[in-house]
Amino acid sequence: MPNNREKFLPDTCYHIFNHAVGSDNLFKEERNYAYFLSKYEKYLHPVCRTYAYCLMPNHFHFLVKLKSDDSTEDFSRRVSKRLSDFLNSYAKSFNTAYNRSGALFRQSTPRKILSDSQSISTLLHYIHLNPVKHGFVDKPEKWKYSSYTCFINDEPTFIDKQFVLDWIGGANEFMKFHQTEKFESDFQNF
Repeated sequence: MPNNREKFLPDTCYHIFNHAVGSDNLFKEERNYAYFLSKYEKYLHPVCRTYAYCLMPNHFHFLVKLKSDDSTEDFSRRVSKRLSDFLNSYAKSFNTAYNRSGALFRQSTPRKILSDSQSISTLLHYIHLNPVKHGFVDKPEKWKYSSYTCFINDEPTFIDKQFVLDWIGGANEFMKFHQTEKFESDFQNF
């Protein structure tokens, strides 16, 4: 099983996720979600194509494909630094806003390589149904802090929407795909 410190490789899909320390939440109010995504766009969007995300009160998930790279710099180190800068920037702002100190995220941000189309499809489903699984909503379209609604409306987004819709077979198939039941065992690796 892959560990949390797998090297980042160009042209590779990853599940990137993290959780708040202890019983803390990462997001206390609606503006936190938007600010988190703006930081994500600034730091990670330049090096990856984003296929899906879900922000939960105490954790997050991203399905990404790292872009190709022709730089002579250490690619994995550069992406790791961007990930670290993203989370540190958000944590510093969050700590200032809520008069708190210390770590906000668990120390290491796990990442798992997705090596086949089935694992990518399963993760896409898992990410969008995460709020349903945790009982926040009864349908994925009701959770406004995930990429699900990006696929069913025409609002601008940093999500690589067309790639995902082509992958699934269009917007109608996308909605049907998320209505299918999955068993907990389908998600044991996520």
